[in-house]
Amino acid sequence: MLWVILVATALFIAILETTTFPYNLGGTLLGIKPDLFLPITVFCALRLELLQASLVGLVMGLARDLFSNDPVGLHSSFFVGIALIVGLLKDKFYNDPILVQLLVVLLASLIHRGGCAIILGLTYHSIDPLSVLWKVFMGTLLTLVVAPVPYFLLKKFLPPVRWKDVS
Repeated sequence: MLWVILVATALFIAILETTTFPYNLGGTLLGIKPDLFLPITVFCALRLELLQASLVGLVMGLARDLFSNDPVGLHSSFFVGIALIVGLLKDKFYNDPILVQLLVVLLASLIHRGGCAIILGLTYHSIDPLSVLWKVFMGTLLTLVVAPVPYFLLKKFLPPVRWKDVS
């Protein structure tokens, strides 16, 4: 049931990002869109086991890759890597409050957007440092603004994992 919900969510977000979001209600700010896939990947990485979290990152990344003009595999590799890192480090902090999740989304978005900008700049030999920094930081802020929406929507489907004390 969880996978049906996640695949449907990925398709819905892909359709939303490619058809209506860029044109309605100021969906872009000077050509910058928020990333709606990343908060779901981070949220699931904090709530699921490591293998499941990496599969969620793969599904969300492939959905983003299929509906973008970027090279196939760029976003999915970053999303799987972010899901693995967050999944490995999730027992180091309490993962239920929204502020912790927003901080993780902020860091993951900086890594994802910065890494993609560097890879695309090296691939197409066109790096304008000022515009890259603008797009990375403004895109991260826009992603952070929309991040609470998937948190509250998916909180019902994925209860927090309670970790056992091994001592």
